[in-house]
Amino acid sequence: MLKVLHFADLHLGVENFGKLNPKTGLNSRVEDFLNAFDLLVEKGLKEKVDLVIFAGDAFRDRNPNPTLQREFAKRISKFIHAGIPVILLVGNHDLPRVKNRANTLEIYKVLDIPGLTVIDQIEIIKIKTGKGYVQIAGIPWDYFLNLSLALKAEQKNDKKEDLKKLLEEQIKAKINDLAKKLDPDFPSILTAHLPLGQQFGSEQDLEIELDIFLKPEIVINSDFDYIALGHMHRFQELSKDPLAIYPGSLEKVDFGEKNQEKGFVIVDLPQKKDKEGIGTSIKPATYKLYPTSKRRFIELEFNLEELKDPNKIFKEIENQKPKLDGAIVRIVLTGAKATLNQLDHSCLKELLSSTYDYVLHTEFTDKKKTRSELTVEVTPLKALEEYLKLTKVPKNKIDNLKKQAQELMKEVEE
Repeated sequence: MLKVLHFADLHLGVENFGKLNPKTGLNSRVEDFLNAFDLLVEKGLKEKVDLVIFAGDAFRDRNPNPTLQREFAKRISKFIHAGIPVILLVGNHDLPRVKNRANTLEIYKVLDIPGLTVIDQIEIIKIKTGKGYVQIAGIPWDYFLNLSLALKAEQKNDKKEDLKKLLEEQIKAKINDLAKKLDPDFPSILTAHLPLGQQFGSEQDLEIELDIFLKPEIVINSDFDYIALGHMHRFQELSKDPLAIYPGSLEKVDFGEKNQEKGFVIVDLPQKKDKEGIGTSIKPATYKLYPTSKRRFIELEFNLEELKDPNKIFKEIENQKPKLDGAIVRIVLTGAKATLNQLDHSCLKELLSSTYDYVLHTEFTDKKKTRSELTVEVTPLKALEEYLKLTKVPKNKIDNLKKQAQELMKEVEE
């Protein structure tokens, strides 16, 4: 069996709910992500994996600072020094906004480090592991993006469903073409950074380019022994035979992911082919999911109209205090404005002092929401959308204003 460690969507640089650690110079939430990365590296070395596949999105944005680049390289180098080959697939957050600029992983390609391969274009490569050769077919985000833009330019209408259908047809055809070029004597893996299925996790909040999700079936090709995916932040098993997996991200980003298991997979891949059935393995690949996320996200909701005495929530919070210690907590309070104003906020702050961080969200039952109630964890694009809805802006104008906002964000990011 060939042991393959597959992870994706690291997004180093996420700082939601964090604060500066003066001892390390790092944001405390960045440290959470690095701790998760450390668990992955430690497990991979302990299990003596034969190959590591990273399926895209190393950093939170396209211009990571040198410290984040150092921390990423430090951990990847541990695999290389152990003689374990590593594949780095370029995802959407790894790509620059401007053509001809380097992507965040390109330095590894330029350095030409033995055992470290960057896939930034569609290709099939043969990798030598300690247990023999394995074929890797790669589909980076750049292919999907350029194909999307080209097809959209050709379209006579602007219907998303028509574009989606064309994308599915062409990507499936491309994968079939790659499959025909495989050598049936060696195990094969397809790794792709693509938006398949429905939106899960925080990827939409982290990415403002495209809002198209394709049918998962387009990547399911039995000529591949394993399909290693990236882009969607929630763990998903799309197919058992061939095995196709989104491992999800290593750490939670926000409360939308509070109940999701975060981690990576180690896949056992058969090394030999079935001579009676060309292109199929003796048995399907198997895997195990290893959790990495240690930071808990906990949400508590209180309806003060039902409690009558608003200060009763303090007793409720006190009872749950042990599980709140060290967690990121959101307290959602619903009730009349006058009732909510009776709360002793200093007492609430004291009760929640042992949490990692907490957010107070109020929902007034006797007053329309205003822009001041948009909470800090809401992304700028989402905040704009909510504000426009509250001010009764027509939907078609909201969509247009969001597109203009996206362009401004791109300019700021450069």
